[in-house]
Amino acid sequence: MRVQHIGYIFAMTIGALVYDPGTVNRVLHWLGSTAIVTQQMSMRYPVYLTLLLGILALLNTMGMRDPRLMSTSDDEHKTNGQNIREAGRLTLQAGSWIMQTPFALAVILFGMSFDHVLRMLLTMTSQYFRLISLPEASFGVIGSAIALLGLVVPRVARTMVRRYSPRRNVCVVTGVAFAALWGLTLFIPYFGIFPVVLLFIGMMLTSFFTSHYLNEITDSAHRATVLSFKGLAFNAAYGLIGLLYAGLMQSLRASNGSIHSGWSATAVENEAFKASIGWFPWYLLLVLVIIVLVLKLDGLVKSPKRRLHGTEKQ
Repeated sequence: MRVQHIGYIFAMTIGALVYDPGTVNRVLHWLGSTAIVTQQMSMRYPVYLTLLLGILALLNTMGMRDPRLMSTSDDEHKTNGQNIREAGRLTLQAGSWIMQTPFALAVILFGMSFDHVLRMLLTMTSQYFRLISLPEASFGVIGSAIALLGLVVPRVARTMVRRYSPRRNVCVVTGVAFAALWGLTLFIPYFGIFPVVLLFIGMMLTSFFTSHYLNEITDSAHRATVLSFKGLAFNAAYGLIGLLYAGLMQSLRASNGSIHSGWSATAVENEAFKASIGWFPWYLLLVLVIIVLVLKLDGLVKSPKRRLHGTEKQ
């Protein structure tokens, strides 16, 4: 996680620089070019850089090979079809184990609850920063500064999993998340950046705790499959809240537009955005209540008793 956030620092700084047409034009002028870059052109540059890094990551991943930890003569003669069927069997086995293991299911559901709400808000920080009077030129610097927390929070999280129970750690993340959500609704000029910091801390704690507890109760042969289920649940929830938020914004725009017919489109959009943020604390509260009612906290009160292969946890 620390290495990942070092990458964030570089990505956010470079992304902010290439997004600003003034900076790009000064660099081009220094290089002797007469080309002029507009905002409509420069706003695409971070996307192009993301695509480039994605291609490099794909090429790097294609060069990876899974080692066989317990290779047998039968494994060496398996066809691709047999390997695919074996992978499918392991996937179903891991999914069945998750559903039958309250602790694993609780970890994934609670992690999913926090992740999709906090991640949705983090994707909209640029609009939020504008509404708390921060200049656009500062967005990249702010992002890089916040990413520095990624060098500290994982170490704190590691200490927390050693000293505190899973239930207590969930309570800590819950407190951080709601403090961030309620703080965002205030839209305090300049100082409104502190709830955003709490969003990042909540995301990092959620990521660390979820991976730690799943790694702890899953053997190495099935760990990647179980973590893939976690990723699938997280992304499915994120996709769902994206659709719900789009519908909410459409409704708020129409409502504000009819009430304030004399407002500009920008003013209507800003007011709709402010109103939409107020829905997030109640949404997260509803999701958590549903999960608690379903699980009854059994998975967090009791220690996990069975690993993926059914052996007792030491």
